[in-house]
Amino acid sequence: RSFRIAEIEKALVDALYQEEYGGGIVELIKCLHHAHNVTDPARLIAYTVRMDSAVLCRRLGYLMDVLGWPESSQLLPYLGRTPVAYLSTLFPRTPSPFNARWKLFLNVPTEVLCEWQESQ
Repeated sequence: RSFRIAEIEKALVDALYQEEYGGGIVELIKCLHHAHNVTDPARLIAYTVRMDSAVLCRRLGYLMDVLGWPESSQLLPYLGRTPVAYLSTLFPRTPSPFNARWKLFLNVPTEVLCEWQESQ
């Protein structure tokens, strides 16, 4: 018998919050992509906002933007004032391009983030 431990949206948010347990940022964007048809973006955003983490809102918003989810803009009011935030906690914090919309240093190049799409 199968049973659910968490809603898909909550599992995605938790995995993004603690990236090291979610397989890394590249795996997380793949999960978001594949879950698009079975997730409720409003619920995903609500769980993210409830975590009370501006950096989490920034990361999810950026990933949603990369995937073309129009709902990403609903996270913009929750970006906070944290001065420095990186897209990934697992990739090196080297000098990286800065995304002003999401207030994130992109220490994972978009090519690396989306290279899995080329093989589909």
